Amino acid sequence: MATQRGLTIIGLLGILIDAAKNNLIDLPTKINQLQETSFFISPKLLQSILSKYQENL
Repeated sequence: MATQRGLTIIGLLGILIDAAKNNLIDLPTKINQLQETSFFISPKLLQSILSKYQENL
């Protein structure tokens, strides 16, 4: 449905990354808060996201 309407699917992490790029949130803090729930992110993906985030500060 979304792709049929020309929308890009980015998921929750994509939304958080975009919010962090726009200085709306602190990405590491939000990811830590998510990890306190049943949300799962692979350690490899987490490291990749946080490394890219740190490079763009």
